[in-house]
Amino acid sequence: MRVESQLLLSGAVGVRVGPAIAFAAVALLLAVVIALYLPTARSMVAIWGSSGTFSHGYLVLPAALWFVWQHRGELAAQPPAPFWPGLVAVGAAGALWLLGELSSSAAPAHFALFGLAVAAALTLFGQNWFRVLAFPLGFLIFAVPFGEAFVPVLIDWTADFTVAALQAVGVPVLREGNELTIPTGRWSVVEACSGVRYLLASAMAGVLYAWTIYRSPLRRGLFIVASVAVPIVANWLRAFIIVMLGHLSNNQLAAGVDHLIYGWVFFGMVIFALFWVGARWREEPAPLPAAGARPAGWQGARGLAGLLLPALAATFALLAAPPLMVRWLVPTDGQEQVALPPVAAVSGWRPVDEAASRWRPQLHQPRALAVQSFERDGVRVTLVAGLFRHQHPGSELVNVLHRLTGDTNDDFLQIGSGSASVAVAGRGEPVLRRARLRSGREEVMLLQWYWLGGRWTARDAVAKLDLALNRLLGRDDTSAWLAVVTPYDPARSELAGQTLANFVADMGPSIDSAMQATVR
Repeated sequence: MRVESQLLLSGAVGVRVGPAIAFAAVALLLAVVIALYLPTARSMVAIWGSSGTFSHGYLVLPAALWFVWQHRGELAAQPPAPFWPGLVAVGAAGALWLLGELSSSAAPAHFALFGLAVAAALTLFGQNWFRVLAFPLGFLIFAVPFGEAFVPVLIDWTADFTVAALQAVGVPVLREGNELTIPTGRWSVVEACSGVRYLLASAMAGVLYAWTIYRSPLRRGLFIVASVAVPIVANWLRAFIIVMLGHLSNNQLAAGVDHLIYGWVFFGMVIFALFWVGARWREEPAPLPAAGARPAGWQGARGLAGLLLPALAATFALLAAPPLMVRWLVPTDGQEQVALPPVAAVSGWRPVDEAASRWRPQLHQPRALAVQSFERDGVRVTLVAGLFRHQHPGSELVNVLHRLTGDTNDDFLQIGSGSASVAVAGRGEPVLRRARLRSGREEVMLLQWYWLGGRWTARDAVAKLDLALNRLLGRDDTSAWLAVVTPYDPARSELAGQTLANFVADMGPSIDSAMQATVR
């Protein structure tokens, strides 16, 4: 009897369950993971609802459960057996989630939630069931709202192709950043033109299609690659066609709402063509095991629970540990008012009321925001400082919702970007972000960076890791988003950059002192 029990718990001997119980076990596990990490799941759902790019996320979990239901007979046909090495994967995913929470980074936490579900299923149900569940669980990756990082690259590719295509058909074009000027008007390749929505929608549909109509891994892989490559190229053609329609119709067509309608109609035609071509090589699906009969050795939910109990206890402990650690390490969001002290003017700079530009950044929920302008030798520079404290998702130093151009800055377009090393007393030469923006005839240059107490950086990853370290050590997480802006004259292209470099070099210690006064 003792030997049988040891074999049972080790997975050498297992129990078999009915198809409905197999499906219920998988669904219950997903529900437990979501419940333990409910704030992370809610933040994902919030992104699905607020961004059309990720609205497909609502379909992912129901689709994954449907695939599990379809294959419930395969699960019932073989006994589950805990896979103890899977606990390492559960712990690694939990550590990634903890890092995301401590650094107030949504993306690592979202990917970690996906990883936790997959790793927990592997640990509890073992390799036999995991082979059946690999696709339904892997499909959950489409619930993670990712893809924004590809937008700048996709915009550049779209602009490159549009310029090359226009030149190929004899239309003269001047490109400044992502702004294209042709004889009949000016076009901007903005985020909506990147094609990321088409790409993500096509990739998810392509994976579903490939899994449904093919059996060969090679055919599935080739179709998935096509479902990623085709929308990218199609978006290039879409952008070129829209510009040409506007050009040939003297901007009577492909403007305003027509722009979006034509884009989605063209995308729909391309995807239909892709699926139509892919159907020529379809394969008959493999027959599924019958889901109605009870397999030999069937013991039901009680037998399954008895087999999985030790692994369930260990897995649940690892799943619950990261949320408990966050409750202990991350302070509750205080609502105390924070005032940014004025930055003292030095080295000949003097404070003035008139700003260098009407440009302002779009910062999402800073604890405090201050704008100061300075002048020296007839040249003005405006300093913008956004302070963050008790950071949490939505109100954090590094956030994709922070924009140089945004809802109230929609008349400003970014026409150039790069970096600049600036000598600052006591800090060496930190590398700062540099950007050029234009609105009508007004053009400005700016430098942007993060203030992290003892350091300056323009790197998002460094800022996030600094926040995580501060929380682990119980230190204050006060930090600031900083930018300086001055007018840019194309006829004197070096002047703006030199002005900003001089300002930062002269005023750097004063900026440090003002920011340091906010740290508790």
